[in-house]
Amino acid sequence: MSDLVNVAEAVLRSSPDLIVRFDLELRRVYANPRFEELTGLKPEHYLGRRPSEASPIGALALPLEQCLRAALATGRLQELDIEWRAADGRALWHGVRVAVERDAAGLPRGLLMVATDITARKRAESALAAREREFRSLAECSPDTIVLFDADARLVYANPVLTRRLNAPVDKLLGRLPQQLLPPGNEAALAAYECVVLRVLERGKPDEMELRLRGESGRFEVHQARIVPVRTDDGRVEGALSISRDITLGVEQRERIRALALTDPLTRLHNRQALYESVPEMIHQALAAGRGLGVLILDLDRFKDVNDSLGHAAGDELLRALAQRFVQCVRAGDLLVRLGGDEFAVIVGNVEHPSALAAVAGKLLEAVRQPVPLGGRTVVPGGSIGIALCPADGTTLDALLAHADIAMYQAKRGGGLRHAFYRAEFSLRAHERLALAQALAEAQHGAGLELMYQPVVSLSEGRIVGAEALLRWRHPELGLLAPERFVPLAEETGLIVPIGRWVLEQVALAARRWNAGRAEPLRVTLNVSTRQFLDDDLPSLVEYTLASSGCRGEWLGIEVTESLLLEDSDRVQHALAALRALGLQVAIDDFGTGYSALGYLASFDVDRLKFDRCFISRIDADPRQAELVKAFVAVARALRLEVVAEGVETTAQARQLLALGCTLAQGFLFQAPVPATQLEVWLHECHDEAAPSFA
Repeated sequence: MSDLVNVAEAVLRSSPDLIVRFDLELRRVYANPRFEELTGLKPEHYLGRRPSEASPIGALALPLEQCLRAALATGRLQELDIEWRAADGRALWHGVRVAVERDAAGLPRGLLMVATDITARKRAESALAAREREFRSLAECSPDTIVLFDADARLVYANPVLTRRLNAPVDKLLGRLPQQLLPPGNEAALAAYECVVLRVLERGKPDEMELRLRGESGRFEVHQARIVPVRTDDGRVEGALSISRDITLGVEQRERIRALALTDPLTRLHNRQALYESVPEMIHQALAAGRGLGVLILDLDRFKDVNDSLGHAAGDELLRALAQRFVQCVRAGDLLVRLGGDEFAVIVGNVEHPSALAAVAGKLLEAVRQPVPLGGRTVVPGGSIGIALCPADGTTLDALLAHADIAMYQAKRGGGLRHAFYRAEFSLRAHERLALAQALAEAQHGAGLELMYQPVVSLSEGRIVGAEALLRWRHPELGLLAPERFVPLAEETGLIVPIGRWVLEQVALAARRWNAGRAEPLRVTLNVSTRQFLDDDLPSLVEYTLASSGCRGEWLGIEVTESLLLEDSDRVQHALAALRALGLQVAIDDFGTGYSALGYLASFDVDRLKFDRCFISRIDADPRQAELVKAFVAVARALRLEVVAEGVETTAQARQLLALGCTLAQGFLFQAPVPATQLEVWLHECHDEAAPSFA
């Protein structure tokens, strides 16, 4: 028994709690050392006294005595939390528990008080309460909508922003699911929102979304909502907190910026970026629905002429005017795009038959066929349209654009103001042109190029008085190609300039060889393209070539087309005068087949007219052809110009030409074009005699 007493005494003395025993009069009869340590009271100060008579807790002594009396009166455990200041000045909280002590008969003999230090818990509760007050203060004052959901996604808290918006007290909202929060008209948005809330509750990971909601005025609002999980101390998800902010103004600004990024600033149509963002989805929908989709590309004709003659401001005005016309030509669901420059595209959906695309193309062509007033002048722009159909001509935007572009160029080559549907052979031609251009680029400095020469003869004397250099290209796969197969492509790509330099050099060297030791000059002529004439400073190039080759100017002649004389007249006049000053003869080739205007013959320095073979082929059978040649000869004589007939194939044609006054000719009657070496042998052996005299 004494051992148990000793153990009990040891427990009381070492306990961190304050342990005090009271008699039935509420006087202290015992206090453990912890009591004395914290209160600073000695036994003589507290034994035999009630709490109200000697206590460190001041006014709280009365509630403590009441707790003691309640325990004594009821016989049940009583509890009380007391905040007080210890002897060392510390503010402490103790949880007081009071129980009745009984004797062996079960009668009350006293009271036992145990006070446990709960300072840490009280401080945590205080901090938690402070945080809760802070949260509520922030939530109540926040401009954002703050909603707290429980684990079943039912609302347990909403701040005043939501209650004001709904004009409903919070108790009317408690227990609602997200889909039940807002009035009708927002079902789809709230359903998506509820899915996100449930996902956060299930996965325990934050998520966010944009909510597009219809307000009471009918105007759409956009809210950015972030939903985060709310966890218990052990990490279990017990709810979700949603904070959403009205970002309507920002979204409207963002959409305005995006609209600007997808809009052509000049015409206010969609731009190329919009095309690439919208059309892939249109193609996908068309393929999924088994419907057709058409891509039309429209390129204006002669737009460069407007810019060059009237200025770029007029060109911009023309594009704006046409853009407005084009808007009237397409349906509401079609996409009208300015691709850039003078090129437009129309994407037509739900195409049941190609005729629908032809109808749209017809409207567009009618729009570009109508005159447009520009600064006091009237312009008729014209245009060409290429059409590709999905899925027949491709199932990707790039393929459809490429094929529509190929078809557009086919329409343009057909004369413009027309449309063309893409056909597979167009691609074959385009690939052939590309391959031809690549091969021609490798040949531009002479590799594979050959010159043939056709004599020019005097019909009255039957002797050779000159020769024309004719270019050929021996393609590695296609064989020997005539000029009409590759010269237009060389003109288009600019390769005609280096090719022309090579031709000039070769002709100059040949003319020097053939004129060595001749008493009367043999003039060799070569054709010069308009692009070469204007882009390559031809007079300077000829002067350099004459000096480097040892050729004399009177041994060379150049042939130009009539279209050259319609270019920059001052520049052309100066260049022609410079060439003639070097001794070269200038001839108008294919006279009568181009923009024939007799006025320019008197304005430009030219020496010779060459009649195209189309005027010669029936000269001996058609009196009208003969009269036309007779008129040409008369004009040439009046202007003191030589005349040469091309394509002479029969003796009758030669005699008729001589009778009409044309004394010079070339053609198969005399000699087909031959290589330089063969012409050299012929000149040496025949002593310039090519045919009998037709006099």
